[in-house]
Amino acid sequence: MTLSGRLADGAEFDAIRAIVDGARASDAAVGPGDDAAVLADGTVVSTDVAVEGVHFRAEWIGDAAAGERAVRAALSDLAAMGAHPVAVFASLSGPDRERLVRAGIGVRQGGEAFGASLLGGDLARADGPLTIGVTVLGVLDGRRPWRRSSARPGDVLWVTGDLGAAAAAVATWSSDGVPSDALRDRFARPAPRFAAIDALRTHLDPRAAIDLSDGLAADARHLAAASGVEVVIEAERVPVAPAAVAARSPDDALRLALEGGEDYELLLAAAPSDVGEGADGGEDAVRATSGVPLTRVGRVGEGRGAFLLAADGTRQPLDGGFAHWGAS
Repeated sequence: MTLSGRLADGAEFDAIRAIVDGARASDAAVGPGDDAAVLADGTVVSTDVAVEGVHFRAEWIGDAAAGERAVRAALSDLAAMGAHPVAVFASLSGPDRERLVRAGIGVRQGGEAFGASLLGGDLARADGPLTIGVTVLGVLDGRRPWRRSSARPGDVLWVTGDLGAAAAAVATWSSDGVPSDALRDRFARPAPRFAAIDALRTHLDPRAAIDLSDGLAADARHLAAASGVEVVIEAERVPVAPAAVAARSPDDALRLALEGGEDYELLLAAAPSDVGEGADGGEDAVRATSGVPLTRVGRVGEGRGAFLLAADGTRQPLDGGFAHWGAS
């Protein structure tokens, strides 16, 4: 399948297609269209950018926390490939040198929390918002990467952790409220799921994965498009964060869990197995080994697109999620 066919619909992805169309061939093992690239030697590389006013606001979390959040979000792309982190590079721009320093320290400390050293980068004075660009490098240790394009009909869908707390924090700030410490922490300090990688490989053996940055709804569509399959999420199984339920109505908390984004959990597809299919097997084994909760949320089927299965058995297209230029 071409890159064009592996990307979901939307203006952002139309722009990506336009940029990479006609690019010369590479010997990279994994190129554009996934959470990260995998070079021929097995090095895993991803890059991300956090822009003040788009991804964060300084009055919400401060400059150092914004830097830490930016590197944690970038590192989550490595976790989605099943890789462990080794290095971080940061490019910072904005008009205030001291703010760049604070953000840079946050990047350094955030990377070090997961064993990734800050090895370089760039600083530039520029009019405009504080912008934090992060490039991360990881290793697979000889194991195959998890790919967005590897889900197959019959696979079971799983989600690490719980969803909706980060979006509930943003919703609270946006309505001039003050989020609880639990909500603020989930927004400011997302946890890339490196601790679960070995347990997931042992007890689940995922074929495909994607990190949940744009929301479960949007990223399920990305997984479906990349793999050329149908993805069905069961509404009753979505692990809504208790802190989101406490702050919002149950229906709104579920909406935020589906559409809010910023969770940086993993959506994984794995073949059914005696361990992975049971009500308590795969979940308990992964949690016991890694401390990371795991929830079965749906299935992969023949067809195309992503759908939400309600408790009454009705299905509807799985819409919503973050988009930089809106839906196309």
